[in-house]
Amino acid sequence: MKTILLPCALLLFSTAAAAIEPAATVNAITGSVLVNQGKQFVPVQSGQALVAGDRVMVMQDSGAALRFTDGCDVRLEGGTIVTVPTMSTCAGGALEVSRLTGNTAMASTGVGGGWILAGVGALAIGTVLSEGTISP
Repeated sequence: MKTILLPCALLLFSTAAAAIEPAATVNAITGSVLVNQGKQFVPVQSGQALVAGDRVMVMQDSGAALRFTDGCDVRLEGGTIVTVPTMSTCAGGALEVSRLTGNTAMASTGVGGGWILAGVGALAIGTVLSEGTISP
């Protein structure tokens, strides 16, 4: 019985590790840049690993860059929230981008649902100006 459990346990751990493989890292941070990896937006650290689906919020007059695991670099502009894609833009992936107005702490979408960003500090309230995707 022990010989069967060990291979099964190894398979489970290897599958879990593959599921959380980083898609990119955040670099070249200037100003206020936050990341949401599932719970809330918190300040991002240079070199922090991101997985597909993580959201990066770049405040006005700020900037950052994503470096994907294949070496592809993408510059993130201030006033945006970007969702990290599964594959880099160089490999055909597309960034989902929401543009924010002002020094935004709250935003909402108009597609039958909404979301609220909370606990970001003393920031002004704004709304999503436009949404879409960008690729090279």
